[in-house]
Amino acid sequence: GAADAGAVGGAGRGPRGSGLTKEVEAEVSAHLIRGAREEGLEIAIKHEAWALAMVIASVCSNEKYQEVVRLFADAELSHGTPTHTMALVFSGQAENAVKSGGKTLYANQANSGSANTLLRKWRENLAGLVANRSNGWEALVVQLGDRLRSDEVDDVAAAHCAYLAAGLGVGPVQAGQQVRMALLGLEHGSTAAMRNLIARLAVPESVEALQRTEVLEWATCLGGRQGKAASGPVSAEALVKMAPLQQLKLLYAMHLADLGETRKAEAYMRSLRSLADTATNLMNQAAKKKPKKGQPTDPAVAQLAQGPYAGRGSFLLDLDIFEDRLCQTFALDRHVPAANPALVDAGRGSSFLGKVGGMLGGALES
Repeated sequence: GAADAGAVGGAGRGPRGSGLTKEVEAEVSAHLIRGAREEGLEIAIKHEAWALAMVIASVCSNEKYQEVVRLFADAELSHGTPTHTMALVFSGQAENAVKSGGKTLYANQANSGSANTLLRKWRENLAGLVANRSNGWEALVVQLGDRLRSDEVDDVAAAHCAYLAAGLGVGPVQAGQQVRMALLGLEHGSTAAMRNLIARLAVPESVEALQRTEVLEWATCLGGRQGKAASGPVSAEALVKMAPLQQLKLLYAMHLADLGETRKAEAYMRSLRSLADTATNLMNQAAKKKPKKGQPTDPAVAQLAQGPYAGRGSFLLDLDIFEDRLCQTFALDRHVPAANPALVDAGRGSSFLGKVGGMLGGALES
């Protein structure tokens, strides 16, 4: 009677998986009753009885379980789709879901075209990775961005979308450091070519990219604040993230001044000065405070002291020169006195770009 009831229960469950026949079940059972799990697993995999294979693999080892999930995903799911990608991510194989450098690790050679599918469907895959934040998802999204930026696709805008979703910022502008984004939507080339980006800043494409990046700067400085809180001071974290952009904004302000766009140049100068003053105040306050024993210094403030706002570095000196010359030449009000009046005379007699652009170039070389 119990056997009949079991048979009736099995019949009521509907059709079996495509590979799970009674013969396969019996063959797997013969191995399991002897404790030969891996042998039974191989039989289930051979006949593509994926549900049974996953159950057995889960008590064999993590590696076996991942192998079965990968084989199942490759055999049953459309390659390169979010479902396929997330199946690998959920099973702890995130590093294989999006492989940088144009390499794929699919089980069958027939699946090699799935890389193109994944990159063509980058929006869907990016949305899936962000919505299902597994361990290390940020690094995975960055890898997706690297592939989109590579010769496989060469889609800089798509790559930058991925980088932004992963929380990456712009810069740095210094040579010798890896740069994924200098200006949004603009490919800058290698880090050694950053000075070429500065030289091209008068090109409309570069100016548009700068303006897009300024929107990112505005959102970063806002930091999610709304209403009256939005007018509060900028955080040290926001200043650190957008510090590399300030040198390019200063250069653009110089271009505007040389072209007679005085009011626009002044607006940039005031904005740059405001951020520089905020950074200086934060560093001064941190220097006056004595952190409690065992309490580390604010890492964001420590980073500020190493960036363009450090001491009287090249950027701040360039800003002093530009502000002084702009105010004197066009009779503008200067609210902040120059840090070094001697620099005023040193800056006279040449164009803004010729004098200060040379200093920026020297900073990049260093």
